[in-house]
Amino acid sequence: MRPMTLAIVSYPSVMESLLEELAKHLARAEGPDFAVERCQDPADVVFYARLWKRRGRSIVRLDLHGHGDEGRFTLGDGLLFASDGTGYRLAKDLAGKLARTGQLRLLGCNVANERHPRDPRPFSGKKLLRDLQRLVGARRVVLGSRDFLGRAHWGPRGLNELGESSLRSA
Repeated sequence: MRPMTLAIVSYPSVMESLLEELAKHLARAEGPDFAVERCQDPADVVFYARLWKRRGRSIVRLDLHGHGDEGRFTLGDGLLFASDGTGYRLAKDLAGKLARTGQLRLLGCNVANERHPRDPRPFSGKKLLRDLQRLVGARRVVLGSRDFLGRAHWGPRGLNELGESSLRSA
């Protein structure tokens, strides 16, 4: 199997100019080892990973470009993962589609952060990353952003050095 990076960019039903610009930006770099897909339904992430695996590719890095906040990650029109257990079944299904030592990266603002202690919402970025790490397997790496992401963080095939510096692992 040939190694590749798969970038899946959120495609919500209400168009967002930043996501549209990002999709066009990444599409310029598409080639045999880098592909871009768009996703409106969170369940499509597993579909695309399966599709590329069936095409003989080993996904060494899966970049999910969407929206986040402390312990939650949205892709398309829905919540893909949250530290309350949302999407954990999808994460388990996704595990077998990634390379044995692959990376799963949640590229949404602040997804890896913790809520303020007085915030009553129960979500946790650390818990989300730890749980996803357990679900996709110990040899794989799960990363999430602990900062706001925007144009200044884009490189030719994903994040540039500034963007990479905002990532936190489980």
